[in-house]
Amino acid sequence: MESPLKFMAMSSDQDTDILACTHDRLSGLPDQVMYHIFSFLGANDTARLGLVSKRFKKVCSSSPYLNFVADFDSGSDQSCLRTRYTDFCSYVDKVLRSREKTGEGLVRLLVHWFCKQRKFDIGGTVVNSWVTIATKCGVEELDMLVHVDPLRGYSLPDCVYKCESLRALKLNLQMGRFSFQILGFDWLKDLWLDSVTIGDKYFGQRISDWCKCLKRLTLENVDGINDFTLTNSSLEELEISGCRFPSSFSGGKFSISGSSFKVLTISRCQFKALWHVNLNCLSLENLTVQDSEFGRVFVCKIDCESLETLEVCGSNFLEACQLLVDCPSLIYAMISSCRFANVCFLNIKSFSLQGFTLSECKFSSLEIGSQYSKPKKEIKVGTGPCRRIIMKAENLETLNVSSSDAYSYEFPLSISAPKTQGFMVDWRSYRF
Repeated sequence: MESPLKFMAMSSDQDTDILACTHDRLSGLPDQVMYHIFSFLGANDTARLGLVSKRFKKVCSSSPYLNFVADFDSGSDQSCLRTRYTDFCSYVDKVLRSREKTGEGLVRLLVHWFCKQRKFDIGGTVVNSWVTIATKCGVEELDMLVHVDPLRGYSLPDCVYKCESLRALKLNLQMGRFSFQILGFDWLKDLWLDSVTIGDKYFGQRISDWCKCLKRLTLENVDGINDFTLTNSSLEELEISGCRFPSSFSGGKFSISGSSFKVLTISRCQFKALWHVNLNCLSLENLTVQDSEFGRVFVCKIDCESLETLEVCGSNFLEACQLLVDCPSLIYAMISSCRFANVCFLNIKSFSLQGFTLSECKFSSLEIGSQYSKPKKEIKVGTGPCRRIIMKAENLETLNVSSSDAYSYEFPLSISAPKTQGFMVDWRSYRF
């Protein structure tokens, strides 16, 4: 029997011979595995990897995940920029034309075109030609970033709306104007609009009518939404962040209703004056609002039978705000680090509520006024003080109220919870 040391030496020699024959572990992997690995690489990494060997070059060009990023904003040498522009367009066009000729499928096409110089700012035209080829190759995901002249705006080519294989679309126009075509997205499941200006009054309704299979909608840094009404029956998740909802003379409307809607997240958004939010979703389970601002005469009505968790954090509620929650399945509600100014009315009604936390909120005094202008018309919300918290929860077990604000005592609390077991109030002076 061979000694362990001799056996280890022989094993080491065999491993060395194997490594010498295969050169590296990556080259010995099947193409499909390499495609999956390359899908996590950036555009520049993939391009450099294609220079390693002929096989890598072939794998990179035939990968179903194609990423192309062009930056024509850096550098001042015009001749250098023109060379980079020509080389980049030629390379991308060659890769996609070859893909179209061979009939190979395409899972994802990412094209990010950074350019604010008019001489090279034809990204919309060039990118659209590449997108057209991608749709012919059965692309499933499109990720596009294009600088758009605000005066011209941008529209997707018709082939995108007709592409039956397309499942996800991410569009960033660097705050350029975008408009939907009447064709709609019949097969799209994931829509992400980033840094886009919307000038369509019926934007929300168009999504409902033209995106019949949409599951997830993300709006990030979107501007110009004057009315947002969603009645999509397939939508399950909506995330809104960094969006601005401008003031409306007749009152802005933010209304969502749907049978499949489950998650709503609102963060870093700004609702100007006279906005009315109405959530009537039977299947909504989680609602989170954070770091947002709600202007004068803001009214939010939440009537969702399946809502279980409500979290409102780090937000400002200005004058004459109302938050009306009527959700029989609500289990836990938390309002923390928020600011309430002048007239404010919170009404929470839930038979299933087990825990409610109101912590570290700031309340502007009714006597000293507010830094914000007074409402032109006083809003009366029931009898008694204009600042009130009303809670009706038969199964409420834990109630935590804590704040170091000097005017917390001016916010009366009315509780109807016979089963409350833990009740903690940490306001320096409080009255019921």
